[in-house]
Amino acid sequence: MPYGQTAQLANLRPAWEKGRMPPTSRRSRDADRALRMARRHTTEAIETAIKCMRDETASWPERMAGVKVILQEGLPKKRDLIEAA
Repeated sequence: MPYGQTAQLANLRPAWEKGRMPPTSRRSRDADRALRMARRHTTEAIETAIKCMRDETASWPERMAGVKVILQEGLPKKRDLIEAA
């Protein structure tokens, strides 16, 4: 059957009802809210990791955990980007 026949077009429905806006995001509102909260508190989280890393009274595993967080989240994920920097 050639493209655009009446039989083909009869079964088509709009993706959303008339008068309503199409969905703009597939993420839930809760996920969007969690991302916004995480972005707002990123600076504070990094500052806390730095304090942990620099705390001379803390044990070495605790200090290294702070270093690990900073390195994992602060550096680019792909090896080429690290070498380019």
